[in-house]
Amino acid sequence: MQKRKLFISFTGLMYALKAGRITDDDLPNGLFVFGCTREHAITPGNCGEHVESVVVENPAAHSRLVDTLTKAELEGRVVWRSREEGNASFELVDKLLVGNGEQPLLSHEQAFGDDDPMPHYNYSSVKERCPHMEVVF
Repeated sequence: MQKRKLFISFTGLMYALKAGRITDDDLPNGLFVFGCTREHAITPGNCGEHVESVVVENPAAHSRLVDTLTKAELEGRVVWRSREEGNASFELVDKLLVGNGEQPLLSHEQAFGDDDPMPHYNYSSVKERCPHMEVVF
């Protein structure tokens, strides 16, 4: 049985769609928590921020992803950070996982065998702390 997918990078997901590593069939059961805000994912550039070339060059894929994210919102499969929060966090990921019946992230000690005095959210650490899902970034 294929692991459920956890998508933790909007830009990374756009590149994966472009390259065919992720298909439209991978999205309907996926969970989404990005480092960017909802506004950036849904309407890139509307807040004056840079729009990644992968979005500009792949408008059809972006449109399909927006449709997916809109449905995922209604189903509780996406959490968004606010503009004030800065980047995503382990707490946001855990909220999404637990809210969708998945195991929370492993602690740093469980994943890496030692205590982490300064836990830092990053994509590879989420992947290491979430072995029960396929983490895509």
